[in-house]
Amino acid sequence: MMTQDTNALVHRKLERILRILEDQRLHSITEMVERVHLSAEQVAFLFRFLAAYSFIRYNEQDETAIISTELLALK
Repeated sequence: MMTQDTNALVHRKLERILRILEDQRLHSITEMVERVHLSAEQVAFLFRFLAAYSFIRYNEQDETAIISTELLALK
């Protein structure tokens, strides 16, 4: 079970990742590691989570992600 502090941190990291992806360009796990200060494994986990709900398209082989046009349409 996550504590409130952990939950808030995860929420902030997800928000930060989505803000970065709003530019509609491909972003790599390596880039996200540097920009959001998480491990590559953590970024990959969050990319898979966001992709599972169609917030992003994630290419696991290339380790890149791009925001989904459907999510942008909600803005």
